[in-house]
Amino acid sequence: MVAYLQGNESAALEYFKEATSLLPAAPVEAFLNLGFLALKYRNGYLASQHFERALAKDGNNISGKIGSLVAQLQGHRWDGMREKMVALGSQHAGDPYVQLSLSYYLVDVARERELAREVLSQYLDNQPLAKNAQFNTLLQETR
Repeated sequence: MVAYLQGNESAALEYFKEATSLLPAAPVEAFLNLGFLALKYRNGYLASQHFERALAKDGNNISGKIGSLVAQLQGHRWDGMREKMVALGSQHAGDPYVQLSLSYYLVDVARERELAREVLSQYLDNQPLAKNAQFNTLLQETR
């Protein structure tokens, strides 16, 4: 991850790939990092594969769950997506990334601005992050 943060994405990619070859001891984070890099380049299919492997190792990993759903969205796999996103939002009501992902889905894909406004308002009312610009900007978009 340090290589990635220093701007050396190709080296980071090689480190993540090498880490995944350490089966069965491959760290979940290596699969997650590969998944998020694939999302960055809009490769939902490859991202899904990495997130599935991460979730096979740790089925409760929130980052893996979010990444997997975003990968499905990138791959235009809409079947049951609304239910999956709402369920994840309900299960992890206190997680800012889950709530933000759910809200973006509701605004950009499902076109359910009212429900997105409810999700965001409820989250912001119960969190110390009420001044978080990203949440408030999206809340404004729902109006």
